Amino acid sequence: CMSSNYKKSTNCKAEAEYAFNRKSKIIPLIVEPEYKADGWLGFLAGSKIYIDFADKEGEEFEKAYELLIEELKRNGLHDIKRSQENITTDGTATETESKPEELKKECQQCRIETREYLNFPLASMWNEQHVEEFLTDNKLDQLIHICESMDGEALIEFHRSCEAKPDIMYGLLNNPKEGHPLSFGTFFKFIAKLKKYLPKKSMSKVYFRYNFIYPSSNATEAATTAKEMNKPR
Repeated sequence: CMSSNYKKSTNCKAEAEYAFNRKSKIIPLIVEPEYKADGWLGFLAGSKIYIDFADKEGEEFEKAYELLIEELKRNGLHDIKRSQENITTDGTATETESKPEELKKECQQCRIETREYLNFPLASMWNEQHVEEFLTDNKLDQLIHICESMDGEALIEFHRSCEAKPDIMYGLLNNPKEGHPLSFGTFFKFIAKLKKYLPKKSMSKVYFRYNFIYPSSNATEAATTAKEMNKPR
C-alpha cells in the first residue's frame, strides 16, 4: 500500500525490504490520492504496474479490485497449490505431514454453513452469527478471527476504518508471524463485498434562494398619482 503514512512507517519499510530481499513478487497499491512514491518506496516499486484504490467507490472500486486479481494471477497466484502429502525418498507418503490438511478438511466439514444473513438487507441488522456467515459465504475466512464477537454495527465501523486508511489497517491486520496472514485480495474483497449491505449514500441536495425586490409603498403611490395627473381631462 503506497501512501505517505506507509513510507514514514519504519515497520512498513522493514516489511517491504524483507519482501524485496526475498525476491517476493510485489504489487504496488496506491491508497492515497495523487500519491507518487519516492525514496526507498519508489525504488522498491520501480516500474511495476500500479493499481489505484485511492478514493475509489462503486464500479471504480470493483474495476480496481478486478485489476488486482488479474495481476495476482499474472504473478502466478493460480499456480500455487499445496501438496496433500509429502513423498519420502522411498516413495511412501509421510503420515505426519498429511494430518494438518486432514484436520483442515474436518474443520471445514464441521462448520455450520448457513446463510441466514441474506434475510437482512443491511449489515446493521446482523448479529454475531450473521457476520460469521457473511465472511464464510464470501470466502473471507482470514478475517473470521479478527471479526470474532463483532455484530453488524461493529463490522460496519471496522469496514469504515479499512476503507479510510487501508495502508494502516492492513499493516495492523496482517500477522503472518502469529499464524494469521491476510492477503491483499482478501482485504480488498472484504471492502468490496460489504458495500452491498451498507445503506446507499443519499444524493446531496442543492437549494437555491431567490430574493425579490418590490417597490416601496411610497414609490407606488407616487407613480399612481403621476399617472392620474397625466390623464387627459
